[in-house]
Amino acid sequence: MVKILVFLSKYSHGTNGIGYNYMGSVAGKARFDNGGSIGALFGYSKRKISQNYEVGGVGKIDEKVKENPFYSPNEPISEWNQPYESSKSFSADELTQRPKSYFFKIETKPDDYNKAILSYRRYENLLAVRDMIHDNYQLDYKFNSDNNFVNIDFLASYGEGEKKYLSDAVFFGRPDITNKRNLKTSNKTLVLNLGNTAKFHLDALAITSKFGVNQFLKPVEAQTWQIGFNSYKENLFLDNDIFGFKILYYKIHVDDFIYNKSFYTTDAFMLHLNQTKTTKFSGVEAKVSYDAQNFYIKASYSNQKSNQTVNEISGVGSNSFGGYTEITELPKNYATIDKGTRLYNKKLTIGMLAKYTRSAKKVTVNENNRYDPNDYFPEQKTEELPDSPMIYDFYMILKLKENLTFEFKIKNLFDKNYMDVLNAFYETSNQLSYDANGNDVYLFDNQARSRTVAESFEYKF
Repeated sequence: MVKILVFLSKYSHGTNGIGYNYMGSVAGKARFDNGGSIGALFGYSKRKISQNYEVGGVGKIDEKVKENPFYSPNEPISEWNQPYESSKSFSADELTQRPKSYFFKIETKPDDYNKAILSYRRYENLLAVRDMIHDNYQLDYKFNSDNNFVNIDFLASYGEGEKKYLSDAVFFGRPDITNKRNLKTSNKTLVLNLGNTAKFHLDALAITSKFGVNQFLKPVEAQTWQIGFNSYKENLFLDNDIFGFKILYYKIHVDDFIYNKSFYTTDAFMLHLNQTKTTKFSGVEAKVSYDAQNFYIKASYSNQKSNQTVNEISGVGSNSFGGYTEITELPKNYATIDKGTRLYNKKLTIGMLAKYTRSAKKVTVNENNRYDPNDYFPEQKTEELPDSPMIYDFYMILKLKENLTFEFKIKNLFDKNYMDVLNAFYETSNQLSYDANGNDVYLFDNQARSRTVAESFEYKF
């Protein structure tokens, strides 16, 4: 019998609200002479992160203000007559979080035919005045026979989540629902899946047939077409260097695409629906790299178009999430360039990452642009975000030993004032203001973090 024990630990800390982040895990495995084995793993992680961060050159995100269009200089200053009013997109204190995660797994393989995994996960967090706990129990079993006709996969999963709303929480824009009512929501899920894979070989033709049972989910079907080519060349300019590239064009047609929409009868409500029309995605992806061992450069570019429906929860209306949920459509153009050097027998790596983003969208804040006499909640309107500058991140990785690594990073190295297009809060209602003539003014006050320093280490044995 052979015994194996593994330990892994990571710790990181960052400035500008990033805070600490650490995890530890231990695993053991015993292998038997007949080829069987049994193993177990336990892991724990915790972190703290604040959203009250500095933005490039203009102070903290929680201190943003805008001119008050209703301010009267002829009237005394009061609570209702101030020259400026807050324009912050969110309450930073409510979004400070300290999530904790637990994970435990036992895996047994008595022989070459049977394998079973029993796992448990737990997640705890306090976010947006909501106390959340989620537990998940799962069993995976595989049976692989000596023939190609019987190869069974079985999954049983049970999840239970509970969310407690504190007294000052707001539920769908209504504080009266949570105020002093001890409101709780719970969600319980049971997933059972049984499948078998059979393989048939007819001369040069190979056929694989899969049969599965899952009575709780309606499948989303997609057809994908891809065409592309790639190549690489060794020893192109120097000994042991490698040059490679890949270009791909794709088109995806999705039937029964899932989205959410609001309705109104005697009260407003929301449903998750399958899209009746075909949702289409198309785009181009390209990658190129050159690695000369002591020097490397990698670049990637993606372009995507789609006609996907905008989810109700991405909006700012009375029955959405107030602009606090991201739009699911990706930026049309996104590119990165990563270049660096390796020193001291590749123990030290120093590099720079440049990020470029264009043609990203947001949901329109002004609800008047959404009017439809035939639909109380018509589809959300969108508009493009202002273009972001090129953002540079610096990094340094020192591998002292095979089991000990240190990292040092500076994100947004040149302290640019920009918006992270993959972040939310661009659609909150306080981002819509007015000038003296009553014209709409969009503030875009949810900028990304300014220059941020982070360091970390990883140790394993």
